[in-house]
Amino acid sequence: MEAYCDVKRMTVTIVGQDMGCGQNLYIVGLTQPDIGKPLNRWKTCNQTWQKTNDDNVEWCSYDCDCSGVCEQVMLLRWPVTISESSWTLCDISEQCNDVCDEKYEWRFRESCYHLSPKKKNQHDAVTYCNSLGAELITIETMDEFEYIRMRLESSDADSTWVSATRINGTFFWITGAELEANSTMWSENQPDNWEVCVEIRCPFHYYVNDIPCDSGNHPLCEFQP
Repeated sequence: MEAYCDVKRMTVTIVGQDMGCGQNLYIVGLTQPDIGKPLNRWKTCNQTWQKTNDDNVEWCSYDCDCSGVCEQVMLLRWPVTISESSWTLCDISEQCNDVCDEKYEWRFRESCYHLSPKKKNQHDAVTYCNSLGAELITIETMDEFEYIRMRLESSDADSTWVSATRINGTFFWITGAELEANSTMWSENQPDNWEVCVEIRCPFHYYVNDIPCDSGNHPLCEFQP
């Protein structure tokens, strides 16, 4: 069964409900249409989540992997009518107590993220994040990248700054790690034109793109408590 969810702007597949967790929560598998692989932000109280494979249900383990006490939090609820039955679909997210300040809207493992509603050039974006005690985001794994892409697809931001810049022909994150030219984070045929700064761009399906540093993008700040 499939239902389209305007809030998340993604395809949601419902595979079950109330798996003995003591709460009437619907368990869903969330997929990215352009990748077709499940995302682990939808899960049950036992740090597991489900995806559908035709008519079969597969269980996959998922480590919460964050500091503090992890809780399931029901963020949003909206009705979905499927096969003449009315269900309530819940957006379930992990939260870790007393870790992320309220100004950080998103969390993935040990990082907290804040997306500024106002566009700035790259220099001012760095200054803005620093004023929050944070840095422009450094993406360390493809899991983190897919999580950020999923979040941006559900936001109003068309482009965001990341911390990578070109130094002597090579891109480096602010941590000193290299963003390799053959990384799958890059959009098709990127990088090009020898531009210095790097963005995540909506018209490029939220993959990274090199761009002049005086362009206007939303700062995406990352803080690690």
